[in-house]
Amino acid sequence: MNDLDSELLEGLFMKQGFNAGSLEEADVAVLVTCCVRETAENRALGRVSRLKKWKEERPGRYIILAGCLAQKESEKLRKNYPYIDYIVGPGNIFDLPVLLKEQEQKTILVDKLNERHKGPIITYRRSSFRASVNITYGCENYCAYCIVPYVRGKLVNRPVDDILQEVQALIRKGVKEITLLGQNVNAYWYKGWKFPDLLKTVARIEGLERVRFVTSHPKDFTDDIIKVMAEEPSVCESLHLPLQSGSNKILQRMGRRYTFEKYQSIVTRIRQYIPDIALSSDFITGFPGEDEEDFEKTRWALESIRYDTAFLFLYNPRPMTRAASLSGQLPYEVKQQRLARLIEIQQQISLQINRQTIGETVSVLVTHPSPRYEEQVVGRTRSDKNVVFEGTPNLIGKLVRVKIREAYPSTLIGVKCANEKVFP
Repeated sequence: MNDLDSELLEGLFMKQGFNAGSLEEADVAVLVTCCVRETAENRALGRVSRLKKWKEERPGRYIILAGCLAQKESEKLRKNYPYIDYIVGPGNIFDLPVLLKEQEQKTILVDKLNERHKGPIITYRRSSFRASVNITYGCENYCAYCIVPYVRGKLVNRPVDDILQEVQALIRKGVKEITLLGQNVNAYWYKGWKFPDLLKTVARIEGLERVRFVTSHPKDFTDDIIKVMAEEPSVCESLHLPLQSGSNKILQRMGRRYTFEKYQSIVTRIRQYIPDIALSSDFITGFPGEDEEDFEKTRWALESIRYDTAFLFLYNPRPMTRAASLSGQLPYEVKQQRLARLIEIQQQISLQINRQTIGETVSVLVTHPSPRYEEQVVGRTRSDKNVVFEGTPNLIGKLVRVKIREAYPSTLIGVKCANEKVFP
């Protein structure tokens, strides 16, 4: 989501006559921040501190801090980092370039969290063939561990026409793959339109090769969504469906509003109708009150469901959230040990699943050159797996048929099929 905010800001600045460049050349430095985890917050503040010297080196430079951290700590930032020129919450990024043009310094904008849908439609994207499109802003699930509702506001649904207009404009510019984006995309509702209706309509737009969506909440994941995924050819066979814990006791303390059994039944139906689905998930271990039995239930869930990928985190208390004041806070060492065990298990599962693809021929959307070898390129399959194979930069943005030869936990190695047509 922060990546999309950064892209939108870049497009807005360019519209106002600014150009992107290196930090050494720049007159304006913009940090789009996240504060979901303490490490991200600390990293952002470290970069702000380093920018002080950058600003002093040339008069007239500006430092802008935008995003969730700006929303959460606006007054503290103004006090502790007085050299920041603009502090702008996520609901106000559309205002920033104009304010900078008018040189209204020291502006703090953090009061319009629920008005982002009123901003202009911006089709600028850094990639010419992949793009994310917001369908909702904010969230009102108020999970016990999550700071998002407090820094991004309550759920706001974008008008259907705005979403479709943006998608169509991106397709006209050559975009092949669209990701519908929201903190909880399944909760989308606008004047009778539910998420399955929107997904089906986007999937049927001519010229669009691939459609994805993130993030889904299990409590709102319906059979209608499964039906659209199974029936619409452009909807990719990949799904991110966070479980967070395998223990019903911990799920209840987290405020997730589903049981492990409910989640398991959703996965069963998904795999019944989409057998080749690639599943990914999020897990938090070390949540307050998690005992060894709770952890073992999470470990069993990881092993029994068998995700292609899982994003695993240890619990990190965040201010404003209910979980920060819950009893049963665990020592860091215990959380770290449990996380290491889960990571080891998931690495083995990912490797086993990926090895099953050896010998298969898959469609790969080439995204960028390999950072390690000049003669290689990298792309993504419909199941969102990372594939590396020999190729030249002219393949970037094209769909290529690749035969998988090797497999690792997070990467597949393949060979471009000879005499295969490359789709522009």
